[in-house]
Amino acid sequence: MRLTCSMCAAMLIATAGCSNSLTAPPNGLPVTLTTVSSQGVQVPSITSGDDSVTAIVMEPASAACDGPVTPAAGVRGEALVVTLTQQVRTGPCPPIGVTAVVPLPIQLVVHDVPSGTSSAQVVLRLVRGNNATFTVLASGAISVP
Repeated sequence: MRLTCSMCAAMLIATAGCSNSLTAPPNGLPVTLTTVSSQGVQVPSITSGDDSVTAIVMEPASAACDGPVTPAAGVRGEALVVTLTQQVRTGPCPPIGVTAVVPLPIQLVVHDVPSGTSSAQVVLRLVRGNNATFTVLASGAISVP
């Protein structure tokens, strides 16, 4: 009986980890987000130097309707994961006025990345109610000395 209860508990934990339910992104590393106004930047791109990693990705097209994104960064295994979390609007989009909103590149800089981190990815996390969907915006190999 105890074995059955232990197996049920393990299955429940494993199922929750694999579900599409609301899960927190890795965090713990300082990350800044700025809009890139200069032209000629390569999008997407990920570069590393010293103890920081810089990623440039396009602002999600849904930002005009759903609102701003919140960055978080953390290490999972040997990979740096930068997550942009955005709440999905449930009603109609507010009027955006006469001018159209054009998505701009955004720059994410993560500091204090541990040495030995060998890859990085930027993930968009769209939260709708109690569910979250994930889309990889950029990924690549990095070298943090």
